[in-house]
Amino acid sequence: MKICFLALYNTTNDMAYDVLKEQGWDILPYLARSWANFIKSMLVEAKWCSTGYTPSLQEFLDNGWISSSGSVFLVHAFFATQQKITSEALEGLDKNHDLLYCSSMMCRLSNDLATSSAELERGDIASSIYCYMHEANASAGDARNHVRGLIRDTWKKLNSSVFESPFDPAFVNIAVNLVRTCFFMYQYGDGLGVEASQRKNHIMSLIVNPVEVEFNNASC
Repeated sequence: MKICFLALYNTTNDMAYDVLKEQGWDILPYLARSWANFIKSMLVEAKWCSTGYTPSLQEFLDNGWISSSGSVFLVHAFFATQQKITSEALEGLDKNHDLLYCSSMMCRLSNDLATSSAELERGDIASSIYCYMHEANASAGDARNHVRGLIRDTWKKLNSSVFESPFDPAFVNIAVNLVRTCFFMYQYGDGLGVEASQRKNHIMSLIVNPVEVEFNNASC
């Protein structure tokens, strides 16, 4: 744990040093706060698991959008990709602008749709699916439909946030692409169980197998 913490500490401070030297902005508080919030959210879920507590769906989501790690990724991506730093953009990061919140929330919901069955088998009861089943006395199918409805509503909110964003289009694309990546990664489950063959095929087709290109001799 000391090694892990030191690596995280050094990496975060190196990033803050580079941005301060090159652009004159002290971003360390934003990086540190994103990690602190993420770790706190994970500790909340660990406490729920150890005590057998089942939160309400809203209570779970209020914590779960942070534990999805989407906000940590986006805060670091903002500074790591040389986005234009303005006071408005920093305020958006600090106050969890809807662009960050909705992207992170859909990472959580897509994850839960894919992994809820496996998590129940492992005893990890905290998921949006299970929380809704417990709260509404609903079936697993009804709970999954409810979560799909939440995803649709969150997509609409994300689309609206794009037009009210203090961020450059490049960062907006990063946030939206994070959501697309999550849905792609979780479309056949979590990739750790029987669905692993689908994930392997995706990876092989993307970075290993050659792409066949047909040439039309008549046009050459």
